[in-house]
Amino acid sequence: MKSFIKIGLMVQTFILLSVQSVISCIKIVLLYRRPTALPLKNNETCIVFGNGPSLNDTLQNSIDVLKSAELICVNSFVTSKYFTELKPQNYILLDPVFFSNEGIKKEVVKTAYDALIAHTSWTMNLYVPMQAKKFKHFQDFLKQNSNIKPVYFNYIIVEGFGWFKNWAFRNNIGMLQSQTVIIAAIFVSINRQFDKILLVGTDASWHEDLRISDDNLLLLNDTNFYNTETKTQKEIPLINPENKNKITMAVQFMSMSKIFKGYENLNTYALKQKVKIYNASVKSYVDAYVRLKL
Repeated sequence: MKSFIKIGLMVQTFILLSVQSVISCIKIVLLYRRPTALPLKNNETCIVFGNGPSLNDTLQNSIDVLKSAELICVNSFVTSKYFTELKPQNYILLDPVFFSNEGIKKEVVKTAYDALIAHTSWTMNLYVPMQAKKFKHFQDFLKQNSNIKPVYFNYIIVEGFGWFKNWAFRNNIGMLQSQTVIIAAIFVSINRQFDKILLVGTDASWHEDLRISDDNLLLLNDTNFYNTETKTQKEIPLINPENKNKITMAVQFMSMSKIFKGYENLNTYALKQKVKIYNASVKSYVDAYVRLKL
């Protein structure tokens, strides 16, 4: 009886992986565009910056270590005073809010673009999804600072058989689902074949900042390393941008689970590429990688 159950589960898994692979192939055929060749690495070690509150501690106490590696930063790090001090060689934007007409009206997006133009006085690779190539505002942005070099990648989520996913990942045809930009930053760094990738500021502690209001609205106290002061924090209601419905606690934790699963999947891929990932964040809930102190 047990053998029949085992065979049944194997068949079920095979069918699921087959369907996922076929769907991924269709997406690749429809969406794939030739990506920018990834820049050659300038160091054997890459440090990926999350924007969690613990990054403050790392910036204050380990600045020399950070300066000794190749860096990749994300989202609004450019608004920090450390941006011009560290002069990161790499930057990545993934959130669709950066590449939509509605998104560029948001203060956080406008501030990030303006700061990148004003403060990037060295050559820096800016990794963005392929959709940015057709977004006029982004192309106009690039014209205002020639130091910023766009590196376009295909954000096509690939699922299915392991060999198929690894082939697509390795050739920059598609990538893992990236619920957070950090996953995309790590993925790009794996494909650039660094020996070691260190994570800092990857707190993943959003659950600590959630609260339910009296009218059952899920609120997030949006805390990052650059706004840890209470007076600069802001509780924001979590609303689905597509249908404007409120996001429930169940949906929010389901989304978080995808992030942590993404970190695990990245580690599996990294090991196949002989790349070691370490979590050097002062505080972190990410348990997929070996912990390391800078």
